[in-house]
Amino acid sequence: VGTCGAYTDKLKLFDLINVDTACSESTYAECAYGYKKDRFKHRGDAFDIINAMAAELNLELRTGTIHSGDVFYRAEKGKPPIVKKYKCLAAEMEAFALFANARYLKKSAATILTVSDIIPTHEKISADEREKALLPMMNLALESVTRHLHVGRVSTRHPSVSVAFYNDRGKRQSTARANQHQHRQDRAGDRH
Repeated sequence: VGTCGAYTDKLKLFDLINVDTACSESTYAECAYGYKKDRFKHRGDAFDIINAMAAELNLELRTGTIHSGDVFYRAEKGKPPIVKKYKCLAAEMEAFALFANARYLKKSAATILTVSDIIPTHEKISADEREKALLPMMNLALESVTRHLHVGRVSTRHPSVSVAFYNDRGKRQSTARANQHQHRQDRAGDRH
């Protein structure tokens, strides 16, 4: 989960995006794993679980391609060529590396973003708004993880799932951990 800057004014502040594909000019994937690709899709069923949970929670959720840049703010004006090539909705900094890591490790990975800036209009959410504005995204992430655990898709070899929350500068803000064993105990307790 994180924030992003929208490349289009068709997106509005606080809109939520479930990232289908992340593209980048970064050499991270090539240096780390020998992948000579400039884009990676989400991995596993997390993307679909997030879409289903958003519908269940009546949250409007956009899906599409985003641009993971090594820099968020640029001196040059206009959209980078890769943004035009893949018709990217927004810019952020981590999803490309996350999806490359997941591909290499054969793990499931998804990215949910909240629009915090509209690049063409220079609109942005304030620091005060940021605290409350990210709650729908965090709730969607946690409800999706809970759903993932509830339907038994997490193996007993991997008994917990961790969700890390980052700010738009890549600094970890908090971590939520869902433990499968504890979740089962909670559900069993609810039945009695």
